[in-house]
Amino acid sequence: MDQYRIVSCDLYDQLSNAAVMKQPVRLLLINDVEMFGKIDDIFTKEKQEFCVIDHKVIRLDKILAISILQK
Repeated sequence: MDQYRIVSCDLYDQLSNAAVMKQPVRLLLINDVEMFGKIDDIFTKEKQEFCVIDHKVIRLDKILAISILQK
């Protein structure tokens, strides 16, 4: 696995707020993949941060952008 890069506080706050508010989101990942769903959890493991969206675990430094979608 490649070295983890700390994400910006702004991105982390957006992800956290979306998780708490259970808002549907669109995540744009570094490999041009889009993911849609609700963030179920954000956690740290071995000094790396992850989120769980629709039962898929995504390392936070792989996220380029988050958009909040209308319910």
